[in-house]
Amino acid sequence: MRTIDPLPQGKPLALLREADRIAKEIKAPQILGSSSILGNRVYSADAWDVLTPASGVHTCEIEFVPDDLTFGGAFAYDLVVVDVTGTPVEVTTGIYRLRVIDDRQKWKMAVSNSQKLKFYFLTAGSGTFTTNVI
Repeated sequence: MRTIDPLPQGKPLALLREADRIAKEIKAPQILGSSSILGNRVYSADAWDVLTPASGVHTCEIEFVPDDLTFGGAFAYDLVVVDVTGTPVEVTTGIYRLRVIDDRQKWKMAVSNSQKLKFYFLTAGSGTFTTNVI
């Protein structure tokens, strides 16, 4: 008994070509679109970002600003603080994320003693940051 092929002649070859085209598109680099889907580590080229004064407790404000808001901008999902002298970071109250205003993401932390702090942002997308010691 012979099975009747429900596909018209040449249809299997067309399906294979379409599957091959889709596989090549998936494996190819993205030419158009957004870099906001890529994970980045944003940091400065300086040896340290903040040098806190030696006496008292000081508040350090950190602000991350996305570069491109075309495709939803960037989002910093983690902030890593390192003391470049090798001593543990002495954060007296913790690192607090503040409300996002105008796509600017802000953190606030209180530090004591003299420390050379370096900030690393783990982000989806790219951006820049500024620091301010009060």
